[in-house]
Amino acid sequence: RLATLDNQVDTTTGTVKMRAVFDNADGLLYPNQFVNARLLVNTMQDVVRIPVPAVQRGEPGTFVYLINPDNTVSVRTIKTGPVDGGFQAVLSGLNQGERVVTDGTDRLRDGATVLLPGAREPKAAAGVAPGSPQGSVAPPALPGAVAPADAPLERPRPPAAQPRPPAAQPRPPAAQQ
Repeated sequence: RLATLDNQVDTTTGTVKMRAVFDNADGLLYPNQFVNARLLVNTMQDVVRIPVPAVQRGEPGTFVYLINPDNTVSVRTIKTGPVDGGFQAVLSGLNQGERVVTDGTDRLRDGATVLLPGAREPKAAAGVAPGSPQGSVAPPALPGAVAPADAPLERPRPPAAQPRPPAAQPRPPAAQQ
């Protein structure tokens, strides 16, 4: 049980002092011992959560780039909740199953076409110029309590390494006559 909470932050360690009362039958903790603790304040149920890199801040406020069915993006303002692990809770503005961009957002504009990971780049004849803005896509927004991430973010794979040309072989010294 939390008994007291100090109202000052120790600037050297970034910590706040708290006093808690609990059983210590095993004698594992000593008075004035420094410990890291997490305090569960609230459990949020049925909350949409997205990877933290998907959350952007700018002129419209806090927003995400939402991926439309035609692989174009649109700006969607959201209201965010707490962050836990690599995920941000979204309190409003995003529905379960909607996809958001997590990488390459600095090159995006409303209406830009994106290339999903694993998809082939569209040909110029299809109306999209090669090299158009691309980004990584998070899995669809998932409902659930804000909890540690249990699924990795989808990131584009680096291009395959190009083979290096063989190194030049040193010449043997010329024979002296």
